[in-house]
Amino acid sequence: MWQAEQPFADWPPLCEKLLDLSRSDLLACRGQPAAGPRPDGPTCTGMLSSIDRSVGVDHPEDLRLVVEEVAIKRFRQHAANLAGFTELQALSGVIGTMMLMQHYGAPTRLLDWTESVWVGLYFACYGDWHKDGVLWVCDRALLTRGVHERFADETEVMRRVNREEHWAQLSKLARPWVCPLFQQGFQSERMAVQQGFFTFASRLGLDHAEWIDRVIPDPEPGVAVGGEGPIGKQRIRIAAPLKPRVLKELAKMNVTGSSLFPGLDGVGEHLQAAARFLATDHAVELHAEVFAARARELARPSARPLATAFEDLSGGPGAA
Repeated sequence: MWQAEQPFADWPPLCEKLLDLSRSDLLACRGQPAAGPRPDGPTCTGMLSSIDRSVGVDHPEDLRLVVEEVAIKRFRQHAANLAGFTELQALSGVIGTMMLMQHYGAPTRLLDWTESVWVGLYFACYGDWHKDGVLWVCDRALLTRGVHERFADETEVMRRVNREEHWAQLSKLARPWVCPLFQQGFQSERMAVQQGFFTFASRLGLDHAEWIDRVIPDPEPGVAVGGEGPIGKQRIRIAAPLKPRVLKELAKMNVTGSSLFPGLDGVGEHLQAAARFLATDHAVELHAEVFAARARELARPSARPLATAFEDLSGGPGAA
């Protein structure tokens, strides 16, 4: 069972907890900005893939498989003309295609994870500002070993499938399981900087956290989790009011939207987060007070017209 804790409401104890976990080189971490629809349940998480969230798990499985098949086929058709040379190599197999689809935001049965607890924390705190965030942490080696021992024959078969129609048929025959996937061959810059990998579900509609929980054994009673002990399966909650502070502290480590998403879209994401934590910055508060005082001065009835006020603010006509 995933070990749940009370939400962290202050940065120092949360930082200490994560520093303790980060001693391990075998972490699998996933941050979610909202705790899920049933955050107090034993394993309930809302940890569904994007295609399950898009289509809905209430629809018949056959219908959802057809939607997935069409999405894969259409992505391959468009990617043939738009993808780069190295990206085209990923299209030879269905799973490789799904990895590329996930990278570009298309619906798949994959979920994004990271080997870094700090990157996972960023995603747990970015967005859904009025809801508690959740950071899932488990032992990547135990997950890989557990899946291999129980389902190695099926995982290897599904890795080799290269046609969409065969994929749908095999998916219906497979037993339910979730396994980790690491990028083979082509790896985007984004995947590299995020230290990312995926979990893959053999069937649609599986809650990834629930099936990971079934594979990784619970720690022995009385055994401390974290530090020098086993990582276990931990669900760390971050109180909503703490999110801006966390993003501010992560920015000091250069864990920001602009570093995790190379390009202008990442700069935009970083500024979106910065707008949240800068509002709590003391220097910014002082600057705002000075600005407000000057605005009040300019707004006096005896103040000059707006055009003249602008000249005053900008240092006069022709100021650089």
